[in-house]
Amino acid sequence: MSRPRYTSPVTVTPHTVFILGLVLGNVFVVDCYRDDAVGYPHGGCQEMHVPWCQGLHYNETSFPNPLKHQTQEDAVLELIQFLPLFDIKCSRNIKLFVCSVYLPVCSGRYGAISPCRSLCEEARQGCEPLLNQYGFAWPEPFHCDRFPSTGICVSASSPLKKKKKRKNRKVNRRRKKLN
Repeated sequence: MSRPRYTSPVTVTPHTVFILGLVLGNVFVVDCYRDDAVGYPHGGCQEMHVPWCQGLHYNETSFPNPLKHQTQEDAVLELIQFLPLFDIKCSRNIKLFVCSVYLPVCSGRYGAISPCRSLCEEARQGCEPLLNQYGFAWPEPFHCDRFPSTGICVSASSPLKKKKKRKNRKVNRRRKKLN
């Protein structure tokens, strides 16, 4: 029996989320931890139900997460602050970074996997100036030194994306040969 998908009890628009983000902007000062570069203790893999994080190159997550949320519903209450950044696309991978912090990738082999430091730095480089422009600092749980720079971690260059590019190159080569 599958678990029902998460649905918000209220209608959330980008404007509502931006206002909520402004009001709750400093709520994120929490203790984020990383036990090692491979993963951290978790309660097993579960299907990801948060609609804003659908369409990424993973669909299973694990709780508790590094921010000590016990459920996806707990995590989404903080994650929604960043929805305006998803819409603005201040960084090409802001959605992947934020989702992998709040809804960590879960691998049956490695457990819960943290985002890579390089993914954090890319998100920060694109979005921190925008946050600063509106009087906000880069959130404490997103400080990039908290994430692994080596080992198994979530990066912007997933194997799925690489395979697609290779396949497209082969198709393009075939088309050129036919012309």
